[in-house]
Amino acid sequence: MSEQEKFLRDLINRLAKLNCVFDTNVDFSKLSPFRIGGGSACVVVRIRSLKELQILNSIIGEEFYILGRGSNTFFRGESIQAPIIKLVGEFDKIEKISATKFRLYAGAHFDQVCRALSKDGYSGLEFGVGIPGTVGGAIKMNAGAHGSEIANIITEVCILYEGKLEIIKPDFGYRFSSIPSKAVILWGDIHISQAKTDMIMSLIRRNLDYRKATQPLEYPSLGSVFKNPESKSAGEILEHLGFKGLSIGGCKFSEKHANWIINYSKKGTYKDVEELLYLAIQRVKESFLIDLELEWVVLGSQF
Repeated sequence: MSEQEKFLRDLINRLAKLNCVFDTNVDFSKLSPFRIGGGSACVVVRIRSLKELQILNSIIGEEFYILGRGSNTFFRGESIQAPIIKLVGEFDKIEKISATKFRLYAGAHFDQVCRALSKDGYSGLEFGVGIPGTVGGAIKMNAGAHGSEIANIITEVCILYEGKLEIIKPDFGYRFSSIPSKAVILWGDIHISQAKTDMIMSLIRRNLDYRKATQPLEYPSLGSVFKNPESKSAGEILEHLGFKGLSIGGCKFSEKHANWIINYSKKGTYKDVEELLYLAIQRVKESFLIDLELEWVVLGSQF
């Protein structure tokens, strides 16, 4: 028995004794809206409380992955040995702190949070309606759309890092935060304003109509593939190079948006996606001397 196999066996035994909720050998297609399989996660643990998280952290340190809804996570390779953690239970809620300040917990669905607070007459989250990830993922990646981003409303963030709880005020950039890669985001406080509900809902409808018109939402995908370079948008560059509709295997660059790869056949593999990514990166480098950077998070062997 290898050291990795022994570690997994011991971990599963400990999780069972602690009454943790977990699954083993979970197919990648069940962890992401991309619905692409070809490999599996050895252990997926659903952490229901801060106490459970701290116990697990004391057992395995920081050798794990945090996964929200997998809406921008590309699973690459045959298997992931490190445990995958999903925050549920007490991490899936909103707390009102004051008249215009709310605490959003990391496991809550960002889209649902934005809809709920918007319907209650709070403005500042209209941009987030339609963004499919969790609050934790939105904070980590500084989610944004329609000219707004979460950095505009975040006041502080609570993380578990190196075994300690910390409240920080991270720096943010384009699809970036200064939150350490090994930190677990627990919650973020936001400051938003009150406004007329009909005005808020009108803006949301306009944003959603734009999404439907410009994005292939009817197909399994992970959203935008590459971050926009400084010169022009990644979609414009890829469209100029003829990538719209380019397919390999069961996946292709969307005809509606060149910076989206869709699993149009629902039978695509991670290797199909890899080939499309490599081709795009290579062609853009050759044609424009631009190094495209993935907007996705890659789990498994690095791309």
